[in-house]
Amino acid sequence: MSGTRDGGTTLRAVMQSLPKDGQRAVSAAVIKRMGLPTPGQASIGADQFSAATFLTNWNRLSPEGRRALFDRYGPAFSQDMSRIASVADNIKSGAKVYANPSGTANRSASITYGAALVASLLDPSMATTGTLVADDAGANLTARAFTNPSFVK
Repeated sequence: MSGTRDGGTTLRAVMQSLPKDGQRAVSAAVIKRMGLPTPGQASIGADQFSAATFLTNWNRLSPEGRRALFDRYGPAFSQDMSRIASVADNIKSGAKVYANPSGTANRSASITYGAALVASLLDPSMATTGTLVADDAGANLTARAFTNPSFVK
């Protein structure tokens, strides 16, 4: 991958010298390596995909390098790779908005939710206890649906 920032001449020559299966294997390996988390990303497992690392490596690839790696599978594949980079950029931008370096937001949210649930169970005037539990169950089902690749697609 060295030199792909400057152009794709070497990469194009290597890809042209390989059979189709070899080209696919090289492209797959490059995509996998582009998304491997860095050692500093402790919250991500070593075998999981890191959108931030993928975006960084995507931006390091020259347009010629991208064409050498991805254009040989048709225009739809190249467009899909560009979309993945766009989504990775959106994730990175969105993460900055809700950044919580101290880690207190998740704790305070869970404490507040727990306190509200207990208070609603102990207060007879609160007729919305069932609604609160139903809302929680609905949020859980929605979260499960959005982590299912078939549903998202």
